[in-house]
Amino acid sequence: YKIPQSNSHGSTVIQKKYWRVVSDYVRIKGYKMGCIVCGRLSTIGWEYFQAGHYKSWASCRGYSKWDVMNIFCQCGFCNTGFNGNEVGAKFKENIIKLHGQERMDYIDKLSSYPTEKMEDHVIIPKILHIIHLMEPLLEKPKYYKEVIKLL
Repeated sequence: YKIPQSNSHGSTVIQKKYWRVVSDYVRIKGYKMGCIVCGRLSTIGWEYFQAGHYKSWASCRGYSKWDVMNIFCQCGFCNTGFNGNEVGAKFKENIIKLHGQERMDYIDKLSSYPTEKMEDHVIIPKILHIIHLMEPLLEKPKYYKEVIKLL
């Protein structure tokens, strides 16, 4: 596929491509609302933002690391924790305000997911699912049209 690898999150080429599409999807879908923590907006577009986990990457298990229900648009300042303890409380408060307590309850249960071996043949359909979720978005990553041509 024409999807570039991310520079983080994943130990295989396919996992890094999965993170790329999840990250791009979350950022495109959420950037007009601004950073989930501080509300900062971008005048240059979705690429300015990062895709930040409420429940950290390290604490998630297996496929829950890529669960779009736990990943939100964040500015780099908030995602790297420069706001200190303020970030976690504000993050949770805004998730509940914007998406409801049910979403927070779902996120809180992610650590109970079973850890499964990340098999490429299972990840590839998940990548394609996220690509299809991008269809109604007004903006899309550069690789989107090339991937759609291959489907």
